[in-house]
Amino acid sequence: MSDRNGGRSNDINELNALLRVFLQAKFRPMPDNLIPGSPFVVAMIERICESLRKEYVASGNLAMVAEYDKWQKAEDNPIFLAVAQERIKECIPLNVWQGWSREKRMQVIQQFLSPFQADVEILEKMMSEYQSSDC
Repeated sequence: MSDRNGGRSNDINELNALLRVFLQAKFRPMPDNLIPGSPFVVAMIERICESLRKEYVASGNLAMVAEYDKWQKAEDNPIFLAVAQERIKECIPLNVWQGWSREKRMQVIQQFLSPFQADVEILEKMMSEYQSSDC
């Protein structure tokens, strides 16, 4: 990020604001259907998160780095986790979920969760909840 008048502080504030906008668009209750699983949106959010973490590291604020790393854990964000589960349920009636391979389903779950990272157990649980088409 460029060093403008406010330096690193402005960069962090701008990144946080940009991340907030993307998260609100992606995780709102009735999103535009193209946003939640869009690989483009996921890539943008992940780039913002990576840049934000780098800014925290560069600022020497290790407490904020630790807080940020904790924030990214899906299990610590039940609201976002629940929204990702709703997005999966929306795939069921479209008859796409059943046609996807296990790997594709896992990829879609991770896209719906992004930027949050889930443990394998959570991913497996989400996968098993939607194995059958009668969800």
